[in-house]
Amino acid sequence: MAVQRGMDGSATYATIALGNCRVLSFDTTRGLINTTVKGDLHEQGAAGIVTHKATFSGLLDYVTGQQDLIDFLEATTPDITAGTLVFTIASGKTWTWTSGAICTGYRVTSPEGDNPVTFEVDFHINVKATVAWA
Repeated sequence: MAVQRGMDGSATYATIALGNCRVLSFDTTRGLINTTVKGDLHEQGAAGIVTHKATFSGLLDYVTGQQDLIDFLEATTPDITAGTLVFTIASGKTWTWTSGAICTGYRVTSPEGDNPVTFEVDFHINVKATVAWA
């Protein structure tokens, strides 16, 4: 089994590089449709829709790390189409969500004291990933 370190990876959204990634989180959940009917002794269910979410976070570096992405998200006329999200680990393995990622928000957090400012960006993903070795 190979262990991969998040800080060795990179990500791009709509061809815009997202630098200084420290923590990467991918969440996949399947909804449950309640199919219980009168007379059932136990709650019944069926598999529902799969939801994918991704979060990238790291240290804020507006000059080289996230400037292009923040400018893209803060444009006067924001691009609301689903973009392509690519995550690559140092070994060359990639996860690609083609034309299926929507940025749902980002946060810039300034902790107290002499700690670095952090940056997080969230995505809702509408398509399954294509996983490939480079």
